[in-house]
Amino acid sequence: MNKTHNTSIRSNIMLILGIMIIFSLGNSYFVFQTERNANTKFMWVSHTNEVILGSERFLSHLKDAETGQRGFLLTDNISYLIPYNIGINEVKKSFRIILDLTSDNPQQQKRLIAVNKLMTKKLEELERTIALASTHQQEQALQIVKSNAGKDTMDQIRSQIEAFVDMEILLLNDRLKDFMEQRNNLKLIVYLQVFGTTVLAIFTWFFIKRMLIDPLYTLVRLTEKMQKGEKLSIDNIVKKDEMGFLISSFFKMNETIHSYTKELIHQAHFDELTNLPNRTFAYEALNESTNKQQNSSFKTAVCFLDLNKFKIVNDKHGHDIGDELLKIAAQRLQKSIRDEDVACRLGGDEFLVILNNITNHGQIELVLEGIIEAFSDPVIIKGEHIELSTSIGVSIFPDDSKNDSQLLKYADLAMYSSKINSKHFSFFDKKSMLNKPSDV
Repeated sequence: MNKTHNTSIRSNIMLILGIMIIFSLGNSYFVFQTERNANTKFMWVSHTNEVILGSERFLSHLKDAETGQRGFLLTDNISYLIPYNIGINEVKKSFRIILDLTSDNPQQQKRLIAVNKLMTKKLEELERTIALASTHQQEQALQIVKSNAGKDTMDQIRSQIEAFVDMEILLLNDRLKDFMEQRNNLKLIVYLQVFGTTVLAIFTWFFIKRMLIDPLYTLVRLTEKMQKGEKLSIDNIVKKDEMGFLISSFFKMNETIHSYTKELIHQAHFDELTNLPNRTFAYEALNESTNKQQNSSFKTAVCFLDLNKFKIVNDKHGHDIGDELLKIAAQRLQKSIRDEDVACRLGGDEFLVILNNITNHGQIELVLEGIIEAFSDPVIIKGEHIELSTSIGVSIFPDDSKNDSQLLKYADLAMYSSKINSKHFSFFDKKSMLNKPSDV
């Protein structure tokens, strides 16, 4: 080899090394940017889920306060003031939380301002009736309740919160879509990295082999032949497993992305405590079921479940035991339904069961009796003996309504009827449940 040829080899090798460095840095930058964007999208999805859960807690605490108020008015038992006072404090606390979480959303803030006015009005009505009952003026307090002003206010609050949650669900779906796009972008970059690195490696290998290895091999062979007159064979100069290792690393990265995405989707659709499908999944499952039954002879039954005296268990034994009770209730509920049915946790101590492919009331009652039997056995948690029971309300598509939101509302009303009438379950009845003078 002459000096000019050696200089040319060095220049070409430096050029190839420069291209490889630039390619690696460029790919690393794009991977970093895409991964950072994906993490940002994930944080927004988690934030939206937190807003939805906060809204559910707000309604649940307001319901607890109202339940305590009505229990005190009807029984004059001051023990009902405990859940009432706790509910009042938690309502204000949970409202401040969702207000802070949506501070960057003017539209949601405007809706929360309306909710705040209604909440203030509702709390004033609760406080006024408690004050009257405390001075032995129960009749006047009950007249205020029976005027339905408080019920109308509560219905308006639920309507506003439902609209608020619907907006958050839309945001959640959009943000999940954005995250999936980022995931796909990252996957594309990974594939491009594999392809580009493989092509560059093959090109580099042939270039170095032609420009450096082959000439050196020829030089050594000629030198040895000239000195000793013998031919020297050099095999396996370079190992060929480095590229395989690099490709496997990229595929491991791709597997991590898939696992990360799967976990995110699971978190968005399943309850963290009970591992049952959550409220978002429940709405989607109900919509899918009612759409499927539109042109068939089958029906869909919507069963709204509420654990009896769960608030008392939480207050008496603590939230750890309350959480364990919710897990056990979820397990028993899941085991007591059919394979084609769906059990979900809406939040707090509220569950929803969607019964698919129903032809008559007998099928529904059979499943409900199985649920009640599953809940009949007491529970022992950390040495505490706890009774477990549930009140169930049922609405039927399309008999009661063809609107998913109304079906949920009617099932909730039927559940409340079961509670106040000490029944295990009740079917929704328009005459008796929509035209009642009071929901006390």
